[in-house]
Amino acid sequence: MTIQITIMAVSAAGMIALLVHKHLELSRGLETRVHDMRRKTDPVLSEIHQAAGRAVSHVTWSNIVLAVNLAFVRVVRFFMNVSHRVHKASSDLVEKASRKTEDLSKGGAASFYLKQIKESKDSSLSTTPTKEL
Repeated sequence: MTIQITIMAVSAAGMIALLVHKHLELSRGLETRVHDMRRKTDPVLSEIHQAAGRAVSHVTWSNIVLAVNLAFVRVVRFFMNVSHRVHKASSDLVEKASRKTEDLSKGGAASFYLKQIKESKDSSLSTTPTKEL
């Protein structure tokens, strides 16, 4: 906070000094030290002013709409690329997992439960009575 206040105070002092020198030149006809510096910097400042005016004159509603459209397209393209990479990585992971086919009958506890389910289904099918028509 103190840095900002210091910068503002120095800028204000500089502007006040320039205004005082300009007033002295106009009222008394004196040439101060700032006169030569201002004479050298005036063409540079006028060129900057003209360039800024040209740049601002190119800003139109259609250019603003085009810039917003371009930004939107780039954001959407970024998210589409991220989504594509995530999809590709997950599909590669699923493909690798599907290649690793394991015989469940050789497994341990999982095959035991599968055998019990199969046996219970077989026994329930054989014990169900059939109706004769």
